[in-house]
Amino acid sequence: MAPTPFLALTRAFFEQFFTSESVTSDVRLRQALIGALAFLLAPGMFLMIELFPEFSFIAIRVRLSRLPMSRLDDLLAWTAFLLTTYSMAATGLVTVMAWNSLTFDRRDAMVLGPLPLKPRTILGAKFCALGLFLLTASLPINVVNATMFASVTADQFGGARMASHFIALLVATVGGGVLSFALIVMLRATVALVGGPHLAAACGPPLQFLCIVGLLSLFIFCPFVLDIPFLSAGFTNALPSAWFVGVFERLRHSPRAFDPRFPIAMLTQRALVVTSVALAGAVTLSIVEFGRHLRFTIAPPASPGVLGNATAARTIARLMAGRNRAARAIADFILLTLARNRAHRAPIAINAAIGTAIIIAALSQHTSDFASVMRPRTAVLWVPLVVGYWTTVGMRASFFIPSELASSWAFRVNAADPATPVWAAVRVAMIAFILPRTLLVTVLLVPLIGWYMVMWHAVVVAAVVVLFIELVALTIDHVPFTQPYRPGHAKLKTRWSVYLAGVYVFAYVPARLELRLGASAPLFATVAGVIAVIAALEIAGRWRSSSGATEPGDEIDESDLSEVTVLDLGGAIYGGTGRQ
Repeated sequence: MAPTPFLALTRAFFEQFFTSESVTSDVRLRQALIGALAFLLAPGMFLMIELFPEFSFIAIRVRLSRLPMSRLDDLLAWTAFLLTTYSMAATGLVTVMAWNSLTFDRRDAMVLGPLPLKPRTILGAKFCALGLFLLTASLPINVVNATMFASVTADQFGGARMASHFIALLVATVGGGVLSFALIVMLRATVALVGGPHLAAACGPPLQFLCIVGLLSLFIFCPFVLDIPFLSAGFTNALPSAWFVGVFERLRHSPRAFDPRFPIAMLTQRALVVTSVALAGAVTLSIVEFGRHLRFTIAPPASPGVLGNATAARTIARLMAGRNRAARAIADFILLTLARNRAHRAPIAINAAIGTAIIIAALSQHTSDFASVMRPRTAVLWVPLVVGYWTTVGMRASFFIPSELASSWAFRVNAADPATPVWAAVRVAMIAFILPRTLLVTVLLVPLIGWYMVMWHAVVVAAVVVLFIELVALTIDHVPFTQPYRPGHAKLKTRWSVYLAGVYVFAYVPARLELRLGASAPLFATVAGVIAVIAALEIAGRWRSSSGATEPGDEIDESDLSEVTVLDLGGAIYGGTGRQ
């Protein structure tokens, strides 16, 4: 039997969350996403294993009346707070990764608009797919965490307490995930509705960056709860995670839920009201955006806009490339692709967000007041170095996302010789894109450390960033954006220690060394040594290019392509069922 249009559309919309134009194999992408979800399951389990001895010790002493029940309640509330925050961050991160598929776009309208389908069928299928995606992103993590939490915290109090703890934590964590999911969907729909498709495309990576920074910052602030009275301080009550702790306390029938000294009722009301408003706003804006897109059945021609020309970066790259016309052409291609394609800016935004979260975490440590930031220290001096490091990592990752695979033959056919200067083009393009932005971040430190310190620091930052770019450029052996994407190429789940070690080598050590040496002769000698290493890498890169080490890009492996997706709406519509 042919599926109904509703089921066919729901399946197609749901599969959009697990497909990408940048990946040649949908199967591999789905495997990578499943691996990411499995990776997110581990922290909650490790947390419960770590807290099990403390829970057991306090529970036994409470049963023996040697400790007040409030000690156990505080530990339960704090753990629920942490797991709710983790649920919001994990669900939000998965949602941000599916940014382009959260709402309707013009391609959906172009495909579905001319078909004899009722709008409510399309809308219902989209909302059903969003619900399934939310359950897929939130439920597995929270069910495992709730099961571990209930088994660890109720082993001394019987099965009834275990069931109440499981239900209370599951509702609280799923509610937090629903809130973060609804807010991100509402933000995506608002930008697309207010600014149109061009603004939505331009603002996509920056908004992904801000969302990831906000989610990670929410998780970073959790340890501060240990140092302040829980559920009684304004700082704690302002965090969205605390609202769902109120729900947790109510559902597990905590004595504090009816104690006027604790604002449980207020927190529960905030969670219910804000979540309801966010869900209603996401649904309403999605409906309005769908109606707007449905009026357009012809996609407008692409307009590069102001950022699409990348004039400044291309000028810098051309000057650095000199008379090497091939390198200038490839660098132009790289910078124009980054400026015009949001899919290639997304890895840069995501990695920059990770760097920003690390900076926030470092600044929040040992910072008692604003005056402590207004002096040179490692957490301040390494800010531009961290930004430059993670932006470089993100730019390298974007090089492996294809843009126009069918046109990649032009670089191979029209190359002057097999040893096309890919290294030179990649190097100048990365320097032209990353170095000005990193120096701009350095200039922003003027109010904190002064002009004199910033000038010397800019020299150190420029030398270290260029050194790292030189190293990264040697790892690129093809023209960026012209090869099929290989899922899991970055291997973030297995090589995260290498990336963190890179932060230490290229950000922490230079900042610490500069802080210790100051503007002195040893610092000048160190910078001169870095420049000498850069010159050696230049020689190695030129030798590598001249020796023909750069090979042409791989062709698309047809055997690796997944099946063509077919909606099969014709059989459902005209197959005699008469249902729409």
